[in-house]
Amino acid sequence: MSTIAKPPLLRMIAMELLALVLLSVAVLPAGMTQAYSLFAGGLIHTIGSIYFARLTFRHRGARQLGSSVQSMYRGETGKIVLSAVLFVTVFLFVRPLGVIAFFSGYAAMVIVHLWVTARILKQHKP
Repeated sequence: MSTIAKPPLLRMIAMELLALVLLSVAVLPAGMTQAYSLFAGGLIHTIGSIYFARLTFRHRGARQLGSSVQSMYRGETGKIVLSAVLFVTVFLFVRPLGVIAFFSGYAAMVIVHLWVTARILKQHKP
């Protein structure tokens, strides 16, 4: 039995997706292309984070330390590969694409992810 509580991943993901939707709606006056480009960039970051979190937090407890570390490495590698595949997919198939909005969406979600994680983990302390 583990004494370390699992972080509230679903709550974190929900907050990130809500922030992404709100950012996309806020950009909508600049045009539909800019809004969906921003959304696509942010979604790539969020999907990668979900993949990493799913692999990382499936093992818990001191006896699972080796499995936990291995899962972190696999999760990070998978996140990078998944992000690369999604970036290529968007650049090949999404036309037209607002490139600045796309990368801005990805960068914004990096910041949102850090903020949400810090906020929720601060509240989640036992």
